[in-house]
Amino acid sequence: MLEDTVEVPDSRSLLHFEGMHRFSPKELLSYLHVGEHSWLPFTREYQYDEAAAAADAARVEDVYRSFGYRQARVLQVLPVPHPGHPEQVDLLVRIEEGQPTRVTRLDFIWAASVLSEAEQHRVEASATLHEGGPFEIERLNGTLGDLRLELLRQGFPLATSAGSADVHEGARRAEVQLRIVPGPRARIGKIRFEGLWG
Repeated sequence: MLEDTVEVPDSRSLLHFEGMHRFSPKELLSYLHVGEHSWLPFTREYQYDEAAAAADAARVEDVYRSFGYRQARVLQVLPVPHPGHPEQVDLLVRIEEGQPTRVTRLDFIWAASVLSEAEQHRVEASATLHEGGPFEIERLNGTLGDLRLELLRQGFPLATSAGSADVHEGARRAEVQLRIVPGPRARIGKIRFEGLWG
């Protein structure tokens, strides 16, 4: 099997990708209708559904957009004969990825905070979204969670974080703002032990 090819679940049919570099075939398949076990478009009774293939083409473009490739396009989705099984078809998906959108500015906006400058820098260092890196929705959401987790480690269990981005598609750049509200620092009060003997 070629590196750009993956087998469709519950089927001997194959899904071929051309022009794909950002994802592995299995990774992209997981987002598509054709990768769901409840949809079997390649059986003898239900060989090919052009409408479902068009929906998957739209899904491919949506996946690319969420990972920063906002100009990615599916050029073609073609049914091709499956070798040795004329009753089945494979799918050939031709993709033009384009260039990813990059983070050109990343601002951390702190609400009134009792953290020192060094503590704030430690929180900011936990972010997986970086200037110069690709702008991905998944990475943005992960960064918001990482910020809250680092604040929890530093004693701020009520911390919140939110993000927004100004995306310039033509220029393939994104300016991101991360707003952080640490909340009060939690402190341990008295510790009591009950029920101990001896």
